[in-house]
Amino acid sequence: MSVSRRAKEVDAPSANPDQALNNERPIAKMAVPGATWLTRQAVSGLYSAGRRLWAAGNWRGAWSCYERALTIGNRFLPAEHALKEAGLESLSSWLDELPAGDEAIPVFEAALRTWELTRGSVHPETAQILNNLGYLHKRCGELDAARTYYERAVAIWQQSSEPAHSDMAAGLNNLGALLKETGDLTGAQAHYEQALAIWLDTRGPDHPDVAEGFNNLGILFKQRGALNQAKNCLERAVAIWEQAPESDDQAIAAGYGNLGTILQEAGDYAEALGSHQKALAILGQMPVPDHQMTARALNNLGMVYCSMGRLEEAQPYLNRALTIRTGELGENHPETAQTLSNLAYLFAAEGQQVKAKSLYQQALAIREQALGSEHPITIQSLNDLAMLLHAMGDLEGALAHLSKELAIRQQAQSAEHPGTALCHNDLGLVLGQQGDLKGAQLHLEKALAIMEQIPGGVLHPYTAQILSNLGLLLWQIDDLKSARFYLRRALTIYQLRLGVDHPQAKSVRLHLERMSLFDKGV
Repeated sequence: MSVSRRAKEVDAPSANPDQALNNERPIAKMAVPGATWLTRQAVSGLYSAGRRLWAAGNWRGAWSCYERALTIGNRFLPAEHALKEAGLESLSSWLDELPAGDEAIPVFEAALRTWELTRGSVHPETAQILNNLGYLHKRCGELDAARTYYERAVAIWQQSSEPAHSDMAAGLNNLGALLKETGDLTGAQAHYEQALAIWLDTRGPDHPDVAEGFNNLGILFKQRGALNQAKNCLERAVAIWEQAPESDDQAIAAGYGNLGTILQEAGDYAEALGSHQKALAILGQMPVPDHQMTARALNNLGMVYCSMGRLEEAQPYLNRALTIRTGELGENHPETAQTLSNLAYLFAAEGQQVKAKSLYQQALAIREQALGSEHPITIQSLNDLAMLLHAMGDLEGALAHLSKELAIRQQAQSAEHPGTALCHNDLGLVLGQQGDLKGAQLHLEKALAIMEQIPGGVLHPYTAQILSNLGLLLWQIDDLKSARFYLRRALTIYQLRLGVDHPQAKSVRLHLERMSLFDKGV
């Protein structure tokens, strides 16, 4: 679950959505001071009209009905009136359907004021509205505001005399997801583990909520470079989802997709391919197709084929994903940009660098417009373009983009964010190729220092990547002792975290073998 809320049944759509509101207007006029029964009928009628408009897709009209009902209720009805509470519950049940969080925020802020008046500022149900406001701010990219609301909600639930329940677990889970996005992986893990503990205690070990907890931890472990732990968590999540009668096909398919991504990163491409194929097969059997999940599965399959070097097989999957996303979401949606970026990766691997550059630029422009320049996905898009320019020999262009990326990361992310470390690493590579070996060494050492300060960073595959690059640079300046030391450290991490047969481990072993031959004068 992405938010905590109480579900509320929605009325069937009106044949004429606009007429639904017109039919309620005479009732609304009966709301006058002292006419309590008539006022209640007016509020009830507006809520009913709002639900009909919402079900018919006219969400702006629905919001208008709600705001008018709240205004009438606040003016003429007792603060604790049940109809006002019912309206707030309706808002929570509609949350995931909102197309524009920034326009919904003022309505939920009004709802919060009503809850604080009727329930108090530290009531668990007030925490639910705070949690929903956190969700809306996160959708708008306002992560600091989202964190504030999430933390207020969790603090209320933790201080409540009521036993731990699913709302609190959902709040902890949401806060964990936000912390993960801001780079606080230690804080994210702590909140995910608390949420999972509550779900295990209140739901039992075989409930889909428990599967979600393992799924989220698995994705977090992947980000921390603990691929074995990630794989174990995601295998448990998939096993629970497959066995639980309450599970839906979407959850099972998503679980297989996440597991496939872990297996791909671990270099187990055959198993990754099988996992993504299972996800696609499940989605294909659903009575009501989920086009966006299908596009995601197609996208994942295409990228596994790219990793396997089977580029001709990859392109049809990526093209199908792009067709779905463009048709369903439009040409300027971040999901569309993701597939454009993946196609750019494919074209670059095929040697079609000019075509790849155009697609990377298009993806970056979409993300800057839709998500903002400081969003993690936008920052990654900037890095993709920079490293393509590096591969094309445009070192000045690559350096300019990487310098811009580093400035954004230092402004938007914590000083100990893995992405900042990788940006320093990439700057080191470009400077080294330009012949600025001292500058390259400074950036690589800065990258290593950042990763080693991050909890769990000493054994992260990112750290191994930086160690390998630093070792090769030191070899280039004839510091063979230090070069061998860093390469051996990199090999130890790769073998421990990714396995002895992973391509990265094999590459470092090959460098060490060549260094040994170099020592012998061969």
